[in-house]
Amino acid sequence: MDWQRYLLMTTATSCVNCTHYHQHYVLVNHDKVFMAIGEGHCDYPKLKRRKPDDSCNDFERRGKNEEK
Repeated sequence: MDWQRYLLMTTATSCVNCTHYHQHYVLVNHDKVFMAIGEGHCDYPKLKRRKPDDSCNDFERRGKNEEK
């Protein structure tokens, strides 16, 4: 599996900075450690697969202390 890490600016209008984006994770070695993978999903206006660096017209900036 090809793992990728994303370093995105908080000012970018990318899915990773959107309130509608939900990051996907995998459990690593059953050690109760979760690692983010290079994909997630958006729940607005309908459910669809997204990558952290994708963007769309429904972008809504996530608050500074808001995490999903």
